[in-house]
Formats: sequence, structure tokens, C-alpha cells
Amino acid sequence: MAVLRVTTVLLLVVVMTSKAVEFPVMNVPQLIQYWGYPVESHWITTSDGYILNYHRIPYGSSEKGHPRSLVRGKGHEGRQQQSKPSLAFIMADAGYDVWVANTRGNTYCRNHTTLDPDVDKEEFWNFDWEVAGLEDLQAGFSYVLETTGQSKLIYVGHSMGTSEFLAASAVQPEIQVMVSAAFLLAPPSYFDYNTGILVELAQYVDELEGAFEFLDLWELFPDFPLTSEVGHDLCDEIHLEENYDTCMSLADSIVGISPGNLNNSMLPIYFDSWPEGSSVKCLVHYGQLINSEHFFGRYDYGDANMEHYGQASPPAYDLSKITLPIHIFYGDGDTLVDDMDVEALASNLPNVKLLYKVPFEGWTHNDMCYAIQAPELVYSVIMENAAKYV
Repeated sequence: MAVLRVTTVLLLVVVMTSKAVEFPVMNVPQLIQYWGYPVESHWITTSDGYILNYHRIPYGSSEKGHPRSLVRGKGHEGRQQQSKPSLAFIMADAGYDVWVANTRGNTYCRNHTTLDPDVDKEEFWNFDWEVAGLEDLQAGFSYVLETTGQSKLIYVGHSMGTSEFLAASAVQPEIQVMVSAAFLLAPPSYFDYNTGILVELAQYVDELEGAFEFLDLWELFPDFPLTSEVGHDLCDEIHLEENYDTCMSLADSIVGISPGNLNNSMLPIYFDSWPEGSSVKCLVHYGQLINSEHFFGRYDYGDANMEHYGQASPPAYDLSKITLPIHIFYGDGDTLVDDMDVEALASNLPNVKLLYKVPFEGWTHNDMCYAIQAPELVYSVIMENAAKYV
């Protein structure tokens, strides 16, 4: 993956289609409706005033009948016109009540009861993924369960969504009471064996943080409409052949999946949702972990650690407190989440039910979301195991 997507793209669900289609520009609810599914938009206010937008797919082609499933992430919702739909629609068609969640700072959650993200920038964007997890998951899980009348939900997260979940569950274990099982796709945690470009950038994390602060830049990768315009004007199926090299280069930097595993017809839809936005502080937290030695822990506030934690250095997350069933998915081509780092994470969690290495050589971080073979190699395994908690 050429670009770190620290945007809480926690779970992207990919569309597969074999027909030449000229897609209009659509937001997520419109895209869900485009593929023939019902959708509801729900607004949830956290205890610290952030307003979250969740997209609910209450059912698919079958009647409701399974426990509620929360599928986190702002992304590409859709299903194939033939045989291989996305995870959100697979779950909806299987009878799950699917909630596609968003976290503070992304395109759908730039809202607050008192703060303006473009005016009160330093205050609004003052969060890392631990804070986002603690506040957003508590509010989101509670809202979903109260709305559906269920006692527990199933959590599926990708990338930073897994970091949010692990941090929140370790710091505030009562969150786990609301979850029957968690499925973690490409979870960044330990970074002892990471060899990607982020290792180089992490060396300068303090300087980068200072530069962003000096420039009054607190938001990372805000929504950029130009990428959507490029996707629809240059990279749709009508123009893709003449602009192929340019579009593939952009797709590699944005999507970053293994060769031959990208559905080219969906490029305009992918470009619609990138970038999604988050805080600089989320990136800095990852940089701190990369610079540490076998440490998956809380944000380092430097001289202010004593104020935050009552000790001079940030504490590690006590993963032994995460006792609910955990299912971990990873690939051998992921330059952000190395095999051995994932195995180290699993060894520190007390109730790992599945440690699944995707049987595809070169499987990357975002193959979990975009790859043509994701339904067969990943989503089918999720569904098989999720059924155990129905």
C-alpha cells in the first residue's frame, strides 16, 4: 500500500460487476439504494459532542432473523449484478441487520454540537484513534442495541477500525459486554517487522507533528472532490482504455491491492470515497508505535504523560482484558501489518478463535476490502464463523 489510509475506513465493501456501467457520483446511502437495498441514516451524539452518521441496511433479499451485526466503515457499498456481492450485502441477504458505521472526522462525521471542524480546528481534531474508539464505539454500540432491541452485536473492523476496537476494549472493558464476537481485518498493532514507507516517515513523526501544528493543519486527508472528478471523467469504463496508465497509477496509490485483483469498472466509485479524512493525531499515534520496540500502547504526550496517565511514559494496552471471541484476518503482502506482528498480537489476546492467513500470495492491506477474490477468500470465512454467534 503506497498511502496510509488512517481514515477509519474500517470496513470497505466492494462492488463487483461484469457490465460496462457509467456510475453517477453518489454518497453511501445513494449507493446502497442504487444496488437495490433499503437504507436508513442515523445520527448519534457521543458524550463529548461529536455527531456520528451511521448507515443502516436493515435487511436484504431475505427477512430479518439474525442477531444484529455492526459493519464499521465509510466506504463503497454495493453488490455484484451476478454472483459476488460485498460483505455488507452478503450479511444483509443472510438476514443480518447491518450498520455501516463512521467515526469522527471522516466525510460523514464532520459534525459536533459546539465545534466547527473548519473554524475550531485545534479543538475539533484533538483526538487519536483510542479516543475515537472509546467515545464512538460506546455511543454507537449503545445506540444500535437500543434501536434494534438486541442484547449484543457482531463487530467487523478493518485497519484503524481494529485499532479503535482493541484500544477501547482494553481501556474500557465494559464495551465488550455489548459484543458477541469481533472480526479484525488487517489489524495494525505491533510494528516490529514493518518494512513499508511508514517506517521511514515515522523517524520524523515529531517534526511532522510540529510542522502541522505550525501550519495550523489538524485534519489529515480531508475530502478532495477532484479525485472523484478524475475517477468519473478519466477512469470510467468509457475512458479507461485511453487513460489506463494514469488511472492504474492513481488506483495503486489510493487502493493499493495485489496485481490483477482490482475490479477496474469500479474505479469511479472507489475514487468517490477517497480521501475520507481524520486527524493528524491518529497518524502520529501510529508513528509513535512504529518507533517503539514491541509496544502497542497509548498516545505519548511527552511531558504531559503524568497528567494523562499518572506516569512518565504511556502505558501499553492490557490485551489480557479483551476476553470476547476474536477472529483475525491477515495477508502476506501487507506492508503495514506484517505476518509476525499479527501473530504477536494474537499471542497476547486470551480468546482468539481464528487466526486466518488469507490463502493468496501477496494479499495486501486493502485486498480485504477491494479485491475481486475477497468474497471467496475472506467474506465467506467471516460468514461461516459469524453464524456461530447467531
